[in-house]
Amino acid sequence: MKKLLPLILLLLSVMQSFSRSLDEIRRSGVVRVAFTKSGLKTINYQFAKEFANFLNCELQIVQISWNEIFSLNGVIPDDYMTNDSIAYTPDALKKADFICGTTYIYPWREKFFDFGGNMEVSDLLIVRDSRQQKSAIEHFFVPETLKEKQQKLKVKNYGNLKGLRIALLENSSYESNMQKIIEAVEGDIEIVKTKSEEESQELARLGKVDGFVTVSYVGLQFVKENPKFRLAFPIAHPDHVAWAIEKGNRTLRNEIDAFFDMMKGTGVMDKLFAEKFGVNYSSYNEIINSYSNANSNKT
Repeated sequence: MKKLLPLILLLLSVMQSFSRSLDEIRRSGVVRVAFTKSGLKTINYQFAKEFANFLNCELQIVQISWNEIFSLNGVIPDDYMTNDSIAYTPDALKKADFICGTTYIYPWREKFFDFGGNMEVSDLLIVRDSRQQKSAIEHFFVPETLKEKQQKLKVKNYGNLKGLRIALLENSSYESNMQKIIEAVEGDIEIVKTKSEEESQELARLGKVDGFVTVSYVGLQFVKENPKFRLAFPIAHPDHVAWAIEKGNRTLRNEIDAFFDMMKGTGVMDKLFAEKFGVNYSSYNEIINSYSNANSNKT
């Protein structure tokens, strides 16, 4: 019996329900929403504020790490993606009603949570308007304000990427999608792997790379805030993302779905996208679905 006790306790912790029903949230007057640090900077934060108003509740932000989206008591099992027998409520959903972010909808993730508020995102290539050219002599002996020469960057298709340096987050969909493009154009694209989205953006700002790859929400916001950069094209087909909710919490999932339908149908979504990115929701969808236009090497 003593040997079985730890196993029984583990099973109870996995089976226990943590998130609150829609009625419980409304009665409390507070909706607890989990965000990663970077997630707070995206349009999902505006969505969350609108959802709190939709429920007539106060918004309470619960900051989490990325690992907490999949960890159980601080640990992520080695085979959590591939072992169908592993299913539990992740740590993030033990302290929040749902996770607000661009959580990609993959079949293996449905073991851990339900999804509400389905949206589409894509991996976008962001490039500089022009490229700095410096000779070796200029690099060492000429003041910075005088030595830069600008070459206009023309990046409209895969073929235009030859000879460019592109930063991207390592071990991400960005890396695997760019590898397919490198193979399609037979190499000659230099990839600079980074540890974070912020590092990729900083390398681009400093002119150490010609561009970087990021998710559409981040990329369009970056272009709006940095006029020396522009969107080149999506490097992959759009993927579906959503907010993550504890398994079985149907009332909350249905309410989130209804909320997103309301935003799309009443113009709220258009308004939020225009304020955040400078384009409305319809234009955003056209942008992320323009992937096939870049496949051609025609100039």
